[in-house]
Amino acid sequence: MQSVMLSAIIAVMTVAYVAITMKLPGIVKLVPEMIAALMIPYIIAAGSRQRLKYIHPKYWAVFAILAFSMICGLLVNDVDAGPAVAGMRSYLRVVPLFLLPAVWHFTEEQIGKQLRLLLALSLLQVPVAAFQRWQVWRQGRFTGDQVVGTLNDSGILSIFLICAIAVLVGLLMRKHISKLWFTVLFFVLLVPTTINETKVTVILLPMGLLTALVVGSQRGKRLQIVAAAGALLITFGAIFIPVYNLMQERNPYAKDITTFFTDSKQLNSYLEAKHAGVGAATQVGRVDALRIPVQYLSRDPVHLVFGLGIGNASDSSLGKSFTGKYTELFERITITAFSTFTLELGVLGTGLVFLLYAMIFFDSLYVARTDEGIVGALAIGWTAVTAMMAVSTMYTNIQVFESLSFLFWFFSGLICARRMEVALGAVAPTGFVEARRGAATRVAASYGRTT
Repeated sequence: MQSVMLSAIIAVMTVAYVAITMKLPGIVKLVPEMIAALMIPYIIAAGSRQRLKYIHPKYWAVFAILAFSMICGLLVNDVDAGPAVAGMRSYLRVVPLFLLPAVWHFTEEQIGKQLRLLLALSLLQVPVAAFQRWQVWRQGRFTGDQVVGTLNDSGILSIFLICAIAVLVGLLMRKHISKLWFTVLFFVLLVPTTINETKVTVILLPMGLLTALVVGSQRGKRLQIVAAAGALLITFGAIFIPVYNLMQERNPYAKDITTFFTDSKQLNSYLEAKHAGVGAATQVGRVDALRIPVQYLSRDPVHLVFGLGIGNASDSSLGKSFTGKYTELFERITITAFSTFTLELGVLGTGLVFLLYAMIFFDSLYVARTDEGIVGALAIGWTAVTAMMAVSTMYTNIQVFESLSFLFWFFSGLICARRMEVALGAVAPTGFVEARRGAATRVAASYGRTT
């Protein structure tokens, strides 16, 4: 199963890029999903024996309510078979990756290999992004939207690399890598996010770095570590701002990054477009993408709760017959996962998605404090990754890109399974739980001696 997982990691990071670059048949892009499908027979066979005991009941409860919500959305909207199939494919394709760690125990060595492979593929983004930036300049263009690495989207590339840095923070805090190597990798991995001019870096990088450092540091050293992180961010800012502004020199419409965030008029135009609404002819702002779906669904309480049905507001690579009937109406609005989830799942389904984020966050926090091995180190970074994924849900369509969605749900499943292994005694607890139990034992023994 380790070989299958390594193949999946390579596939989600490269296949779509290779297929587009080499103009291969569209079916090639389905390779990551095919690999995930290969896991299903084993999950069913092993899960029936183990009863999937390493998945906490709270996840089954949320999955059951979410499935009920999806079925209700399909029924009340009378969704055609094509969009329904496309919707189920879109929402359920990550389920095998989440369940796999519950039935297959990946060893510390195997997880280490997975992380090293991901680091190598992350570093691959640097030369690819640099070449793409050079092509943009050579052709007399100025946008950084074509600087996408092998992930086919500039925003997704930046989110992925910042998530990689968050995981590196966890490895640093548990001394799996040295401070020198972390510092080098920190600046190298941020090169693509600098030259592709992704503004969300300014928000996600401090958020991810500080979250992971606070979770992974000891209480007495948190202030010192946060100060060091602040110095690192200031140094990166001193590089990011002038490079970002340099990239904008050929753009007759752009302003420098500091002006963008301090000029309320320009910032508001980015967040909210004029005359934005249902059936808008031009791209709407990020705030519009959050507001308009809720306003539209509010006209009908049933639609507000259950949405328009999975697949009913999304385009599909499978063909026109699989495209939802509301796709054209909301084409300019479904620019974020939040807007897509709200339209197709309603407020109930979207709320459940964010509930899953919260559950994964707290399970990651638990594992970070109870496991001193590589999974515990991963969990430190995963608290930040989960928080950033929740925020990114309101920034772009993260669910469309396998590089984020597949890997997020696999490593989330790995951490959630480890949390249950600790709870069921399959893995001995360490860290703060062990220390707390030891302290309680010493207090009880002391009390016994005094009496």
